[in-house]
Amino acid sequence: MKEYKYSAEKNVQILIDLLKKHNIRKCVCSPGATNMNFVASMQYDGNFELYSAVDERGAAYMATGLAFESGEPVVITCTGATASRNYFPGLTEAFHRKLPILAVTATQDMVNRGNLSPQFIDRSEIGSEVVKLSVDLPWVDNADDEWRANLDVNRALLELRRHGGGPVHINLTTHYNNDTVDTIPEQRVIRRYTMSDAEVWPEIPAGRIAITVGAHKIWDEKLTQVVDEFCAAYDAVVFTDHSSGYHGKYKVHATLPASQEQYKSSIFDIDLLIHIGEHSGDYYVYDALHGKNVKNVWRVSEDGEVRDTFHKLTNVFEMSEVAFFQHYADKAEHKDKDSYYKTCRDEIESFNAAVPELAFSNIYLAHEIIPCLPENSFVHFGVSNTMRSWTFFELPETVQSIANIGCRGIDGSLSTVLGMSQADRGKIHFAVLGDLTFFYNINALGNRHVSNNLRILLVNNGRGTEFRIYQHRAQKLLGDNADAYVAAKGHNGRKSQSLIKHFAQDLGYEYMTASNKDELQKVMKRFLSPELTECPMLLEVFTDSQDESDALYAIRNIRHDAKSVGKNMVRNVLGEKGVSAMKKFMGR
Repeated sequence: MKEYKYSAEKNVQILIDLLKKHNIRKCVCSPGATNMNFVASMQYDGNFELYSAVDERGAAYMATGLAFESGEPVVITCTGATASRNYFPGLTEAFHRKLPILAVTATQDMVNRGNLSPQFIDRSEIGSEVVKLSVDLPWVDNADDEWRANLDVNRALLELRRHGGGPVHINLTTHYNNDTVDTIPEQRVIRRYTMSDAEVWPEIPAGRIAITVGAHKIWDEKLTQVVDEFCAAYDAVVFTDHSSGYHGKYKVHATLPASQEQYKSSIFDIDLLIHIGEHSGDYYVYDALHGKNVKNVWRVSEDGEVRDTFHKLTNVFEMSEVAFFQHYADKAEHKDKDSYYKTCRDEIESFNAAVPELAFSNIYLAHEIIPCLPENSFVHFGVSNTMRSWTFFELPETVQSIANIGCRGIDGSLSTVLGMSQADRGKIHFAVLGDLTFFYNINALGNRHVSNNLRILLVNNGRGTEFRIYQHRAQKLLGDNADAYVAAKGHNGRKSQSLIKHFAQDLGYEYMTASNKDELQKVMKRFLSPELTECPMLLEVFTDSQDESDALYAIRNIRHDAKSVGKNMVRNVLGEKGVSAMKKFMGR
């Protein structure tokens, strides 16, 4: 008789390895075929403490007794059909007593849902007061599936002990694969730390250390101070974008080197990346930090959630950023070298000095206007083309900025900056918007609370230019045909020279316009006046989508290296599918 070893089903392997790494060994098994691969794999492994219970209702209650008396998490596992429904009473008991019970319910593939498949139960809705968290562990077929499975299992197992503990559910898909393997691969384990266990926090590893900041609340002096102390202690830097809000000593605004199509900057080779804040406002730096060049990521957030933005997460610190950085700064042997920071600054300044002649575009506007922004002003950016265009260039130290990048929608930018301008009427607030974003929220222009500290820069190219730039898939697939429905060309007056002029003037705005570089220079000084003027202002700049695309191409191809050029040539010849096939052939 053939000896059953570990199941060849990869999701089972991931679950088995991570249960051991999270020190979860007790399991009450109920009989069945759908959960057989999981149970048999634990039986073969030999490191699990297994118990048998025929009825699932009793099994769940048995697990509550085991968990209460031992103080350890306990797994319960059952087959498909109605078996899992019998867990509800015991799990509800565990929920109210905060007992760490992990219910692993085996299931057929979810494609069978709603198709009268025998013994299939839809467990997508569990109900309240039963489990703290429920995750699906689907069939693993590729690297993305494996990453997701690893992340969800880590997330589920961490939740068992979090905030006092409680029951968690994993819905484990099987294809009833009978193949077995001798060993299972090592899995990445994610740990969570709080202030109460500071004595066992991991050490900062040797090597290059960086902090990346997504969209962030306004920084206070204390947070800036402790981050600067941390950076001084560990020769670290802080990667920022126009939503980050950090203006400390170690700020690195690295969009230009990150965005290059045929050059890979070494400043993104990082041993430990510490992730704070929320969504990133800079896709180029986000992509640069998302590759193999970053070895390890720690997430610091008071919410303590597992956010694996860069697919390298190993530790989550559920605490304030001040507490985290202060702890590590206090225990460090201070380096005060700033060598990594100087390397980054040298790289960025070399790109700043090499910015080419730019076509009249949103990027050109950013290049010309940013150095002239009034001190202590605030800039709110529209998303997509506008945010990208202005992120290439670093803002003056005293200028703050933000964008609605929580969901990157276009629907409320004008209203957002209107609200911000009312919070501090002594500060000039700029809004930089494309035409689709502007017209979507044009009603805010006539709000009776608009005051003289609001200034709007409308970049009007008559469409969603995002979809017509050379790199966008809409442009690649549809070309000029993208204008009709994807880029929505032709609405809102078709780049009328008078529509917004009359509308704005009738509402009491001082209106200016520019359609080329010379005209822009004539109105810039007035629009960027550091003094509050009598009326709010609106500067409408007319650009062309081809110029927008040309400017983007120019700024993303400032520098080349032989390796990147070669990769791009192969990609252009073979296409994405061909590159993928070649990687598989080479075993990469």
